[in-house]
Amino acid sequence: MTRDKSAENLAWTDYQEQLAAEFGLSVVLVEGEDSSVLASANNNSICKNLFYSKEFSPACAKFCGSAVRDAHKAGGIIHSKCHAGLSYSVTPLKIGGRKFAVITGRAFSTTKDYRDATERAMNGDWRQFTPEQLFSNILLSSSRKDVAQLAARVEILDDDEKHLLDTFLESQKLSTPEEISEEIPAQTSAESAVNTNSEMSPPAKGLSLSSLNMSPEQIVEWRSLFGTLLDLGYQEACNRLLEFVGERFQLKDLAWLERVGDEFKVVASSGVLATLDFKMAMPADDPRLLESFHRGTSIEFRERPTADPSKRRSIQVFSVTVGEKVRGALVVGNGSIDRPTKKRLSVFVRNVASDLEILRLRKQIDRQSLLADAVRRFNENLRSAEAEDIFPLISHFCVELMRAERGSLLLYDDETNRLVIKATIGIQPEEFDHDAENIGDRVARRVWETSKAAVAHDLASVGLKPAVPSRRYKSETFISYPIIVGKKRMGVLNVTDRIDGTGYDNFDLELLDTFAPQLAIALDRLTLKQRAGKFEQLSITDTLTGLLNRRYLQARLSEEIKRSARQGYPMSFMMIDVDFFKEYNDQFTHPEGDKALQLVAEALKSTLRGADVAARYGGEEFSILLPQTSLAEALTIAERIRKKVEETRFPHRGVTVSIGLATFTSELSSPEALISAADQALFDAKKAGRNIVRTYVPKRRMVQRLNS
Repeated sequence: MTRDKSAENLAWTDYQEQLAAEFGLSVVLVEGEDSSVLASANNNSICKNLFYSKEFSPACAKFCGSAVRDAHKAGGIIHSKCHAGLSYSVTPLKIGGRKFAVITGRAFSTTKDYRDATERAMNGDWRQFTPEQLFSNILLSSSRKDVAQLAARVEILDDDEKHLLDTFLESQKLSTPEEISEEIPAQTSAESAVNTNSEMSPPAKGLSLSSLNMSPEQIVEWRSLFGTLLDLGYQEACNRLLEFVGERFQLKDLAWLERVGDEFKVVASSGVLATLDFKMAMPADDPRLLESFHRGTSIEFRERPTADPSKRRSIQVFSVTVGEKVRGALVVGNGSIDRPTKKRLSVFVRNVASDLEILRLRKQIDRQSLLADAVRRFNENLRSAEAEDIFPLISHFCVELMRAERGSLLLYDDETNRLVIKATIGIQPEEFDHDAENIGDRVARRVWETSKAAVAHDLASVGLKPAVPSRRYKSETFISYPIIVGKKRMGVLNVTDRIDGTGYDNFDLELLDTFAPQLAIALDRLTLKQRAGKFEQLSITDTLTGLLNRRYLQARLSEEIKRSARQGYPMSFMMIDVDFFKEYNDQFTHPEGDKALQLVAEALKSTLRGADVAARYGGEEFSILLPQTSLAEALTIAERIRKKVEETRFPHRGVTVSIGLATFTSELSSPEALISAADQALFDAKKAGRNIVRTYVPKRRMVQRLNS
């Protein structure tokens, strides 16, 4: 880093902010080994939230707090990683007999660490915090080398910088160490993971803003852009970056690429690259991309030789890297560019990479939250919906989930061998009348036959002609998704005309993949009831309770086990027995016992979700299949059922149930094994006193427990 010779005109806090902005990392000044924060610049929002929480403050103390102490004992910089996965360094300082320290970094240095953090925020022990709290200011660095370089910079303050610090400390009128409230709690620990011998060579030299020979106005302009990125959406940020590069460097042909697996996908483009079907032939894991990033340069690709060499085109590719992993690329299609421009563009992508990755992962978190909320509402609506409302309900849900203006649900009709419209959103069914014989022939029929979803950004890319003008579609981007139960192809869901005008991508498919099993089961149950005649309907339904019967349950259980094994979904199963039912029958007569069973069945129906399958297994036994449900979730549902029955008013006396739970595993991978396991758990519940929930414990684990 080139020192700013104007530092003498700054306050220490300004200079600290300058250091933090230059490296894109946190800089925190503390006094003593264990005392309060005196000044903080660009602090990580995860640090702020975890430190002040009662649950995580001790863990913060074990790392940052003891690291300050250890740095003073070692008499030099130490490098570490905390319980949240953040890399940081501690530089001890002694001024006027007092002990100070500067904590630098507090950044994720690997993609894995950041993904682990997002998983904890979505599904783990950080769910108590909102995404806005945790991710308002996330710091990422290309590696721990960046954190170490900043720490080394702080260690060798020059005279002007020391004067700034002295002046600042004098102005604080510091109390004695005993009187200062602790903001970084002290806790000595051998587990602080301090590595005092880490070899951390600096990254490519000369890649800071101050090395670019730009005017103060230009630097302010760049930093202004960097400072506003996190206020934008992911797509909006990519578009803004291309606009900025185009305007500042006079470049027209640009593309911003995002890594998807080992390939690149165009997120934003301009000029010629926006008109071409542009694709990067180089895989995203090509080592040359990471090498060019560390060298601070680009990779040039040229077309094969042509008859006219002057017309031979070339592109420059600047790797966008976070945590030693290539996350994307900036492509310049204006041919060769001079060395100063290459250097500036290298610094540019280096500075925006972290924020862009934050926005991309924040987008994933938002979508996961959207899905969880949507599925919850879908189950609630499905439980109370009338049969004739199911098709529109499903269509509305899927259109909302995909943020589309239009959608349609087509189901296969065995008698006509055609796909027929069951519901439409944004278009009236009568608008299809003129070509009703050909409904779905352009796309949906192929999707149904192949059982493979189709995602298109434009019709030409998949070899399709535009729809008839009467359909009035606004865009050529769509998803056509197959609805399947086991090996049974039921129909196709179509969505198009996305509200924000953007196209659909693989993440949208992942959302549908997550929800599809619940959708398929709901449709399968409805279509089965609609198609079945009275005799066939009775053959799968228990006449007393109105629940499905054992025959249907076993068939569905077999299908769900296969789906869970194939797609890795969790799945649970419960057996329920009415406690002391024989005594109830003997005391109040069999007709009264039947009424009690009907009330138990009603309690089950009112408690379960739309995709759950409840059946009367026989006599006073019931069973429930819970697709895509972990054992922990199933326990919550089982307890809810137990309590619901217990609180239900029965004609003569209270009635309770005992419940046994089992979940799909490699050992419980057949209907017989799963039913037997749940039945064993039910036996354990009765043995434990009834009106209780028990989960299946394998025999070998029970033996281990008894022998321990």
